[in-house]
Amino acid sequence: MNNVLQFKRKESNENLEKKETISGSVRYKLFQVMDGFQENLPILHQITQYVYHERMLDWLVKNKLTGKRFNEFYLYECKGSILSLGAFIIGRINSLEKGRPIYAHRDFKVD
Repeated sequence: MNNVLQFKRKESNENLEKKETISGSVRYKLFQVMDGFQENLPILHQITQYVYHERMLDWLVKNKLTGKRFNEFYLYECKGSILSLGAFIIGRINSLEKGRPIYAHRDFKVD
């Protein structure tokens, strides 16, 4: 019985090493945007799937869309759609009036 438990622990440690981790600077930006409002965490996790996630987080901080303001912006302006949020922010980063389409594998990581 102990051998089985030890094997499972070893296997789980190997899986932890293979997972991608976020850098300290990205983590700091995530906490800046979260600003103590924990409801933003699932949304921010989805933002990290974008190829441009660091630039997107910088844009959010620069435009003071943090904490409750970010959550309201996401729910009311983007109607709770992560793709609409991504299209809006990427469009603003690229100085476009309207958002452009989001493409899988190019703009958004798909497992």
